[in-house]
Amino acid sequence: MADLMTQTTPPPPVGFVRGCHMVAPEHALGNINKRRLKVTRFSDADDLQQDFVTPVTYKDARIELEPGDDDPLAQMSPELEAQLRCSKSDEWSYEEELRTFVPLSEAIKEGPLHFWPFEPRIRLVQVILGHRCELDLSDVRSAVVRCAAAATVTECFQRVVDLANVTSVDPP
Repeated sequence: MADLMTQTTPPPPVGFVRGCHMVAPEHALGNINKRRLKVTRFSDADDLQQDFVTPVTYKDARIELEPGDDDPLAQMSPELEAQLRCSKSDEWSYEEELRTFVPLSEAIKEGPLHFWPFEPRIRLVQVILGHRCELDLSDVRSAVVRCAAAATVTECFQRVVDLANVTSVDPP
């Protein structure tokens, strides 16, 4: 058997992009076992008319709403709503983030939370346990097998660097 710590996930098929969904350890196994991802809500709008995957636009200035309205979101134009959904500070541009929007009316609702099931467009392909994650690696691997996902499961380790011995740093 190959060394599981050196497993890599192959690139996605043509027409697909790899996305990351960071989840706290206390929710990770539940999401894998229930074959789903939690939906982060911007609003309760169900009429999203965007492509399935939308690139984020990075801006050097924050988008400002007009003060004085009791509920500025109720008066928001579709253009402004789209800008707010897909904009971040240019300090985050290195992420090259893409966002996926799904209609809440089609999501699985549990109390105030919404979830989207794994499906042909959203697949579980890799699970990375962060260096502070206390979940047992074999428990997560077992959950992935039960989920019938062809996903790799690996651990991430924190590298400690002694900065006192660094003499120079080349500019980017």
